[in-house]
Amino acid sequence: MSVSDEKLAAAKNNSTKTFTDEDAWAIILAGGDGLPRKKLIPQKKRFGCPAQFCRASGRDYLVNETRKRIALGFAPEKTLFVVTENHARYYERALTDVPPENLIVQPQNDGSTFAVLYAALHLAKRAKTTTVAAFFPSDFRPTDTEVLMSSVKTAVQAVGAQPNLILLGVEPSDAGAAEEWIEPEAAHLNETFNVRRVSGFYELVSPDKALELKNQGGLRHSSVMVGTIATFLRKIRRAAPEIYARFYRVKSKIGTPDETAAMRRVFYGNFADTDFSRDVLAKSADKLAVIPVAATK
Repeated sequence: MSVSDEKLAAAKNNSTKTFTDEDAWAIILAGGDGLPRKKLIPQKKRFGCPAQFCRASGRDYLVNETRKRIALGFAPEKTLFVVTENHARYYERALTDVPPENLIVQPQNDGSTFAVLYAALHLAKRAKTTTVAAFFPSDFRPTDTEVLMSSVKTAVQAVGAQPNLILLGVEPSDAGAAEEWIEPEAAHLNETFNVRRVSGFYELVSPDKALELKNQGGLRHSSVMVGTIATFLRKIRRAAPEIYARFYRVKSKIGTPDETAAMRRVFYGNFADTDFSRDVLAKSADKLAVIPVAATK
C-alpha cells in the first residue's frame, strides 16, 4: 500500500462519526458552459454567457436561485462555487456577495470530473478529508425543494454511520426522458436512513429502458451527491487514476500563491470533456449508495 493509499484508508476509518449540518459543506458546480453535453457547440456560442449566470425577466440569476434552495440546509459561508476563469465577467456579476475564498476558479472547463476533484482537494486543504460535502448542479431545480433538501440532511447523517458516496434518486412519476437513472437494490444498506446499495447506474437510456427501470423501481438521478471528502477522493483515484495522479502531484500548491500556475498545468492537458457520471459513477456503481426521494406534485 502506498503512502497516499494509507492516508486515504486512515481518513476513511476516521470518518465514522455523527455528522450534523454544521459539519457539511455545499459545493455548487457552476463551471460549465451551460450548454448541452455531448454536442459540438459552435465557437460563437461556446464563449457566450453560460445558462447558470443568465436570468429571465424579473428573476434572479439561475445560480442564485440554486443558492436560495440550498440555503435550506447549508450556511452561505459553507457554500463553495466551482467556476471557470473565462466566465469571470459573468460570475462576478451574479455572485457579488460571495467571498473570494468561496470561489474555486478553474483555469478552463474540462468537465465535471476535474471540477469535483479540484473542489474535493480544495476543501480537504481548507477543512479536512473527513468533512462531508454535498455536490449540487448549478441548475438545481427539484420538484419539491424541501423534500429533497430534507433527504440531503439525512444523507449527511448517514455517511457518519457508513462513509458511502450517497446519490439522491428521485422516484419517477413517469418513464419520460431522463439523462441518468439509478437502479437500487431492494434490501437496505442502512434501514435507519433508508439507504440502499446501487446495483446499476445508467446514462442516456432509451425510452424502452427507461420504462423498464421505472417498472423495476429505478430512480432518476437528481445530480446531488453526498459523501466525505475522503470518499470522493478514493472513488476518483480508483476509477480515474490518471486524472487523480495529475492533481495529486500539485495538491500541495492549493491555497498557496502558486496554485493558479500549478492548476494551469493540470487543466491544460489531454483530458478534455471529462464527466463524473461516466468516469466515476458508472464505473463503480456497485460501490455506491442511494437514498430514494419521494416524487411530489
